[in-house]
Parts: sequence; C-alpha cells; structure tokens
Amino acid sequence: MGIAASGTPPPLSYNLVWNNSGGDYTGCAPGVGSLSGDPLFVDPQAGDYHLGLHSPAIDAGIPGPLFQDPDGSRGDMGMYGLHVFVMDHPVYPKNLHASLEGGAARLTWNRNPEPDIENYAVYGDVSGDFVPSISNFITLVAGTDSTVVLDPPADSLYYRISAIDTDGYAGELAIHSYNDADTFNCAFGNTCFLKRWEIDLGITEDFRKKSKNKTDADIKGIRRGRECTERIPVVV
Repeated sequence: MGIAASGTPPPLSYNLVWNNSGGDYTGCAPGVGSLSGDPLFVDPQAGDYHLGLHSPAIDAGIPGPLFQDPDGSRGDMGMYGLHVFVMDHPVYPKNLHASLEGGAARLTWNRNPEPDIENYAVYGDVSGDFVPSISNFITLVAGTDSTVVLDPPADSLYYRISAIDTDGYAGELAIHSYNDADTFNCAFGNTCFLKRWEIDLGITEDFRKKSKNKTDADIKGIRRGRECTERIPVVV
C-alpha cells in the first residue's frame, strides 16, 4: 500500500517506494533522496533482500560519515545498508581509474579481496551523481579481471563500477573522473571525469602526467603542437 499518513504529513527522506496498487504515497509526499523504482532484490520470494545487479538502492541511503557502510562508502537503502556492522556483500572496488590509450577508454581498478567475485558491472553517465541502472550500464567484466578497454565516450563521462558475487549480491560503487589537479590516485568519492576536450585531442595518461602542473589551457596548447614534439594520435 506504499506510505500512508493522516494529519500532519511526516517528513520523508531516503526511501524507496515502488509499484503499490493503491499509490506509493497517500497523505504525504516524497522528500529528499526518495526513489521510485524496482529495488532489484536478489530473491525476495525466498526472503533474500540483498541488493542485486543494477539496484537503484545501492549507495542511495542517508549521506554522511555516521551512515556509511563498514567499507567507508555511502550507505545503501534497505535492511543490509547503513546500520550493518559486517558486510556480506562486496565492498567497493578500490583505485578505479580511467584514461585514454590508443583512442580507447581504459578503466583499471584493484581486484576485490572477496574470493567469490563473479563479475564487475561498469556504468557510465554524463552526470557525476547518476544512479546506476540498465539504461547507463556498459558491460560486465569477469571477476578475475581488473581492467577493461571501452570505446571512447562521445562526451565527458563519469564511470562507476560495482562488484557482484556468486550469490548475486551487488556491492558498493566506485566512481572515477579526472579533475584539474589529477594525481592519478583517485579514491572513493572523487568527482573527476574524462573531459570532452581531452577526448577530442587524444590526451593520454602519460601525456597528462607529464603536464600535470600546467593548466587546462596550457595542456590544450601543448597538445596542439605549440610546445610539444610528441606525436599522439588525435581521436576524431
């Protein structure tokens, strides 16, 4: 029946209400962080309410250090997020990094410590705070791998990945992007991304490392050949 209230509407935030025959909200309205969509539990008929592949509830709980999951990532919605002391779903993949190499986008990360990782799900979107879903899903990578080469994005793009174990439990999300002072050591929560002009000009990781103390304008000028003797193929 969703959430129903009478009298003064209660404050609602960071909840997921979906597909209720009588409506999701009665006598109240969704507040900040409220979602409506299939939570994609692993096996609700059998009572398994762990979050599965593409679940919008992953990393969608109340933000802030008091509500983090044990691995330091943002808490999930649901009974296995926020308040759990021991996680039985995968932690977020560490050191996710994106670069342009040979006209392709290359993602690398540290393999998860859990022995039962079956796949990594890769997502991408132009918005840094996007909710991973089937609509922005890119590919699955085998759990034994820690790198994937993708077609270069058509525009600036954020990438996120999630580990999925053999039980179908989807883990926390890692996010990568470039920022202007990129140190190539992106940790969880960094908000940098592959920039449109870097894609256009074929800026590689090695080239950017050599130019990391220069401004974006300097790098653009160098890449166009005013100061640089390197020959790097331009992505068109």
